[in-house]
Amino acid sequence: MNIKQERGTKCLFLFFLYSCILKEVPVFGTIENRRQTGTKIRKCVYSIRRYRNMKWNRFTLKTKTEAEDIVICTLAEVGIEGVEIQDKQPLTDEDKAQMFVDIMPEGPADDGIAYLNFYLEEDADTEAILKDVKEALEDLRSFVDIGEATITESQTEDKDWINNWKQYFHQFYVDDILIVPSWEEVKAEDKDKMILHIDPGTAFGTGMHETTQLVIRQLKKFVKPGMEILDVGTGSGILGIVALKLGAGHVVGTDLDPCAVPAVSENKEANQIEEKSFDMMIGNIIDDKEVQDTVGYEKYDIVTANILAHNEDLPGVRKYFEELKEIKPDALIIADPGVFEIAKEVCPEIERHISTQANNTNYGTYNFWYKQGASRVVSARELSLEEIKELRANIPEDLEIETFVHGAMCISYSGRCLLSNYFTGRDANRGACTHPCRWKYAVVEEKRPGEYLPVYENERGTYIFNSKDLCMIQYIPEILDAGIDSLKIEGRMKTALYVATVARTYRKAIDDYQKDPELYKKNMPWYLEQISNCTYRQFTTGFFFGKPDETTQIYDSNTYVKEYTYLGIIGEVRDGLCRIEQRNKFSVGEIIEIMKPNGENVEAKVERILNEEGEEQESAPHSKQVLYVALDQKADKYDILRRAEKDA
Repeated sequence: MNIKQERGTKCLFLFFLYSCILKEVPVFGTIENRRQTGTKIRKCVYSIRRYRNMKWNRFTLKTKTEAEDIVICTLAEVGIEGVEIQDKQPLTDEDKAQMFVDIMPEGPADDGIAYLNFYLEEDADTEAILKDVKEALEDLRSFVDIGEATITESQTEDKDWINNWKQYFHQFYVDDILIVPSWEEVKAEDKDKMILHIDPGTAFGTGMHETTQLVIRQLKKFVKPGMEILDVGTGSGILGIVALKLGAGHVVGTDLDPCAVPAVSENKEANQIEEKSFDMMIGNIIDDKEVQDTVGYEKYDIVTANILAHNEDLPGVRKYFEELKEIKPDALIIADPGVFEIAKEVCPEIERHISTQANNTNYGTYNFWYKQGASRVVSARELSLEEIKELRANIPEDLEIETFVHGAMCISYSGRCLLSNYFTGRDANRGACTHPCRWKYAVVEEKRPGEYLPVYENERGTYIFNSKDLCMIQYIPEILDAGIDSLKIEGRMKTALYVATVARTYRKAIDDYQKDPELYKKNMPWYLEQISNCTYRQFTTGFFFGKPDETTQIYDSNTYVKEYTYLGIIGEVRDGLCRIEQRNKFSVGEIIEIMKPNGENVEAKVERILNEEGEEQESAPHSKQVLYVALDQKADKYDILRRAEKDA
């Protein structure tokens, strides 16, 4: 288990081994203070694989569950690099969703007590280390209740950790294939079944995880005699062995973990697999050319990859790009590498831009995409202006940076949110977000089902889904200085009026500043007025000047302010009549506003309204009705018609 820890903050990155099926089962890892190391996570210092058969001095610190995070951080500050957490807190659904484990037994009831184990080698200066630990705990006790904070000592061996999980692994079926732990006997009535004997050791792959079973079922469908199989992320070798038992001719397995080599070897022997039929090598096949060359190219009938992916989208993507090739858009915004490759193949002449959802947080990522042929990368929303400046200094001049400067702030990292898809079936990652993070919610307590408790607001917000809208109109000089090439406005689920108003305002602000910085300062009230005329929440500068706190993100109310109503955009002007597709009701005699691209707003009176048949109408009550409107002021193609709301 790797733990990245900042004082007072719980931020756990868990990489589960088989020895950590329960929290009570030991796993070593590292603890890092974010103030010292930023966002990097080191590899495990104590590796079960590396130190197999070693003896360790184990020290167990008794504390309170609620204090375990800050105690762990305190241990890190005195040099304790590996900590095992033993508590009886039940795992939440969120915890379970983040895990990739085969076995998840039930634990005992929570008693509020946590035991933190740290391990020292036999030759370590335990006396000096324990002295530092106790002094640090006493300092901590002055402002946090850490409970007893007593420390007991014992000894353990690696083999104890390695074998603890086995009590939870028993034989089971995947359809008609019986998977049997190598330490269990096969029942007499099962002797005629296809049987796999598996001992994964500390490598992944009992076969109990649903994704492994999914791949096994696919192998049953597609493996034919003599096939060549590539097993990426081989682990225990279970998938390769299944393929060979189904008739495959040869398997090549690759894995990042050296522990996979003995696991595969032992499992081949247990299943009477010939040595020459299953070759195994360690390395990263994704980006290591030596591994790729050794494995070979264009020779495999099946590649197994023990992951879940949306393959059904790919044929449609290809067809879509073939259509776009004819339409010739300016660029494609893409997040997925596979989709990027298809675009590169089908329509290489169209520029390819990388979406913010590709997690573009560093210049290494930018340079990677540049080498693949991308001409522009949209930065992650979580970057500061200083970070963007550093990006600019470390990427090619012709690689453009695009950055969000205005609009809704997503509640999930770089916009990767599941709420819209879950509630409405409209995928936020496909541009169809319905902004469910702005809806009103109630909560249900676990032991009182059906009893809905409203989420009340106070002057500080709800504290659940509560981000203000991003607005950087007052910081155009800083944006330009950072080297940003393109400003991005979040306009999903917004009207054309909103997008046009905001885009026009930022365009004018940039032009004014480049013409004369004093003009930009002078016109600031106008920019702010124009933006406030859209529907908006209160504003924030997001991450541009550092990480936001409750004052920069929490809004006063979850309702949007609406000061203008969108009526329509002028498609053409003929014989003094403006053709529009009506979006909201308006009537003859009303005073509305013509919004022009250059920043000018002109009040106008509606003199006539005609339908497509040329019939006069007193009002426009039907949404999306095509109308011809006569105004007492000159209007042009692409002007937007809007109405000021008196009670806004």
